[in-house]
Amino acid sequence: LDLDLRKAKVHLAFGDEKSEKGVSTVLINRHTVKESIRSTIIENLDYIPAGPIPPNPSELLISKRFDELIEELKKDYDFIMMDTPPVGLVTDGMLVMQKADLPVYCKNYLNIL
Repeated sequence: LDLDLRKAKVHLAFGDEKSEKGVSTVLINRHTVKESIRSTIIENLDYIPAGPIPPNPSELLISKRFDELIEELKKDYDFIMMDTPPVGLVTDGMLVMQKADLPVYCKNYLNIL
């Protein structure tokens, strides 16, 4: 899940264009989860892009609908990875981390070079 609802980038890793369907539109019930899932060239790896930038990213991530999204995905997937914005910049990452079974922090070394 691309949960960086402000500066989405996960789609770039798969060579995709930005999508009008994604996490933000699922959380406001504009699209279904199934409509938003994108396949990748990697076997058994799908993802849901962030979708359009909403006016209230943090509110969407603490909504009941976000919990329902996770539960719906658990029915079809063994693992759900959630990419969030940097933890120190906005509260979104901390909000999502509370719902994760195992939070993993990655340092972006590209900004150092």
